[in-house]
Order: sequence, then C-alpha cells, then structure tokens
Amino acid sequence: PPKSVSIAALVGNDKRIIEAHDKAIQSAMRHLQVFAATRVRKDNQYSHRNTGDMVGAVFRHDTSRALDPHLHSHCILFNATWDAVEGRWKALEACDMVGAQKFVRNVYYHEMVRSLQRLGYGIENNPRGDFEIAGVSKELIDRFSKRHDEIDRKTRELLEREPEKAGQNIQVIRANIAHNERARKIKDVGIVKLQSMWNKQLSWKE
Repeated sequence: PPKSVSIAALVGNDKRIIEAHDKAIQSAMRHLQVFAATRVRKDNQYSHRNTGDMVGAVFRHDTSRALDPHLHSHCILFNATWDAVEGRWKALEACDMVGAQKFVRNVYYHEMVRSLQRLGYGIENNPRGDFEIAGVSKELIDRFSKRHDEIDRKTRELLEREPEKAGQNIQVIRANIAHNERARKIKDVGIVKLQSMWNKQLSWKE
C-alpha cells in the first residue's frame, strides 16, 4: 500500500488497517486466480485452457530494509494448477496472469480505499492512480521512505556515470538497483522496538 497507509497502520498502531490489507490481498489474489491456465498438447497442437485455479502462500512484512514502516505482502505462487478437464495437477500457464497485473493491483487499491473509508480515514487520490491517507504530510512520508530515497540516489548516480542508459526504462533500472544493491535484512527487531524507533522520529504534533 502507499506509505501513508504503512504509517497509519504501524506507527499509528491501527491493527484494523493491517487486517484490511490482508483482506485486500486475498481479494486481489482471488481476482488473479481467474486468469490461471494450463497448456494443452493435443495432436501436435498447443493451446491454453483456463483452469481458474492456483496454489500459493502469502507472507506479510512490516518494514523496509532501512527499518522504515513498510506494510507489504509477498505472494508466492507455485508452478501448479488443477486441470479439472484432465483431473490432474499440471504446470501453471501464467501469461494471462501477467497481463492482468495492473487490474489486480487496482483491485487491491479499491478494496483498501473502501476499508479505510469505512474506518473513518479520508483519502486523497493521486494522478498516477494510487492514493494517500489525508492528513499524513509529504514530509512525514519522505522521512519514512529512506530506502526509496536510497534507490533514487543510486539511480541518479548510475545515470551520471553511464548517461547512455538514460533512454532505458527507468523503472527497470530502479528495480535492478533495489534487488542488487540492498543491505542485509536486520533480524530479531520486534514491533515494540520498531515503534519506539519510529516514535522518536515524530514531532509532538505529529
């Protein structure tokens, strides 16, 4: 979710938002499952058959590698789908699922907005299609976005060193930097200690 949601959920300690996040993830994954398919081989012909079935696991995390509040879930899908026509497990054909990523992300956002509004939070929509919780300042969002800022800085440094890459897809460059240049995860930092660290970064008014 957007950073303001992580701040309200984790720094603000509103467990209702975490529950809403989990439900929105489940809804998004149910919509993604509709696009699951398998490959059919018959008479030397290849085609796809929709199965509407997938198997996976969801792991929820609550921090970035910079230990900022960062509510997010990793949805891991197995390469398996149940083909009811053949009555057996087969390899998953994910082509349509990949094409549906933007739709599924919008399902998640829609479910989160509805839940947050039911909880009494105001919503401010952004032109790029996502949103923030009203009243969470940009300054606060920036303060708790250290990892994002680090990736931005390393992207700028890379483009200064290798200007020929300026015409490439910047999102891909950022994703590579995020994956390849990341600090080791800090383990065994409980939520109580994290919230104490986060509270020290807040003004009295905040």
